[in-house]
Amino acid sequence: IDALGDFWKVLPKLRKSLFESAGRDGYSKLAVPANEVPVTIANSEEFKKFSAQIHESLVSWATHADKKMKALGDKTRPKDFIADLSELLLTTFKGLPLVDSYEVYQGLMSLWEETLKDDVYMVIESGWEAGGKLTALPAKAKGEKRTGRVDYIINKIEYRSELIPPELLIETFFADKAQQIESDLAAAGERLNELAEQYGGEEMLLSDYTNDKGEFTKKLVTDGLKVKGIDKEEKKALQEVSDAFDAEAEAKKASKELEEAVIARYKKLTEVEIKTLLIQTKWIGAVSASIETVLDSVRRTLSSRLQTLANRYDDTLPTITTTAMSKMKAVESHLKKMGLSW
Repeated sequence: IDALGDFWKVLPKLRKSLFESAGRDGYSKLAVPANEVPVTIANSEEFKKFSAQIHESLVSWATHADKKMKALGDKTRPKDFIADLSELLLTTFKGLPLVDSYEVYQGLMSLWEETLKDDVYMVIESGWEAGGKLTALPAKAKGEKRTGRVDYIINKIEYRSELIPPELLIETFFADKAQQIESDLAAAGERLNELAEQYGGEEMLLSDYTNDKGEFTKKLVTDGLKVKGIDKEEKKALQEVSDAFDAEAEAKKASKELEEAVIARYKKLTEVEIKTLLIQTKWIGAVSASIETVLDSVRRTLSSRLQTLANRYDDTLPTITTTAMSKMKAVESHLKKMGLSW
């Protein structure tokens, strides 16, 4: 426990709440069940205060980074740009307890290599608006494979926004609608699967309306409902399946309408909006996410080490000795019954 001293310097009250006397001087045991240790740590006031300190440092860096990012232009030198941002981040987090400032720094550098560098060069070379809008991609030669992502295909022409992927636009402007559509599509798919299991198996009520994979098809179900004199139970089941297909079709229609709305929103994006999406949501948001990972690692590391200690010393030496002696006597008794003696 004392080996975790770096944690207890920051979380002294947490230590007292996590441990209690084991009945012997110098010995302690967990005061909470081992599986509740992670929640106990996360909910402690000291850990919340520590998290707030990390977040305040992030806000401090982000405030300066925002100004520098907004100043990006054709005279910006990319190497100087990332050097300034990374040094500032390193300086901001240096000396903070439990957090490795170089791990935070590495998170930014990984972002630079993965996306930020390409984005910065795009802004420098083409400007904010050109990089943010949807742009028609060059036609491919026959048999040629497209490199990079394709955001949308409109009238057989492929389009992409170099700086702002559709997910970013949807998250910012259409989050609720997108979540509802995703939920509706999932619900319709689950309902169709349930009905296939209930009615579509071999020699089951609606087995004649499924394909070779045991799945209902809209055409077979629709044609079945048109048959005159169909059994009432069969018709009722077919209607259930038809309703599920209708729900799925509505969700797909809504998905298509969302796509059209996103494409239209791209056309209306202003330079201010593009800067906000890129700087606050995409760039600083990514750095924030990497720091949250570091923060979570602190919690998980402490939790894991405490749970390991609890499991390692869960049984005391007297208990282990008693168990071993009991098993040894059982073996001896078994060997004697087999006629072995010593």
